[in-house]
Amino acid sequence: MAGLLRLQGVMEGVPASKDYKGGFACKLMSKDLGLAAAAAQHCGAKVPMSEEAAKLYQQVKGKVPSVNC
Repeated sequence: MAGLLRLQGVMEGVPASKDYKGGFACKLMSKDLGLAAAAAQHCGAKVPMSEEAAKLYQQVKGKVPSVNC
């Protein structure tokens, strides 16, 4: 079955059906950075670099096609 996932038109929602366009990783990273920032804030931890990275992913997400967000 794994070999079938590489063929376009075999299954919906798999990378081949989207012509191997990215995007999920950027959305996932944005979500995870947001969760990490919220957890750090809850614990009183300072994570300025994670917060800045989360802001950057939010700005880029869906706006720059070459980044596949």
